[in-house]
Amino acid sequence: MTAENSSPNILDMEVLNMLKQSLGENRTNEIIAEFQSLLEKNIEEALKALDAKDYETFGKECHKVKSNVAYVGGKELSTLCIKIEEACYNKNYDAVTEMGEKFRTLSETTMNSLENSVATP
Repeated sequence: MTAENSSPNILDMEVLNMLKQSLGENRTNEIIAEFQSLLEKNIEEALKALDAKDYETFGKECHKVKSNVAYVGGKELSTLCIKIEEACYNKNYDAVTEMGEKFRTLSETTMNSLENSVATP
């Protein structure tokens, strides 16, 4: 997916710009790369749990994703993870299943947007 295809709200560019201003372009890109690797692992674990209908683990993995993606400006995915965590806690598994499919799509879009943000000067 290209930047043109992604929603403008996927990444909060103000957060990324603040990071770039305070840490510099190179260090920000290094941090984003580190978070991409961590996020990829967390997302993979979350999707495994979702596919296995292990909603407790899915909620826990979404908690990890929420925290990490928020740091690099992934506000839409972070917000979705908050809702998933709450639904898992309340054992509202119909809602978890529905939001899980959005998580699957949005996590991929967010990862692509992060990749584009590093490639874009």
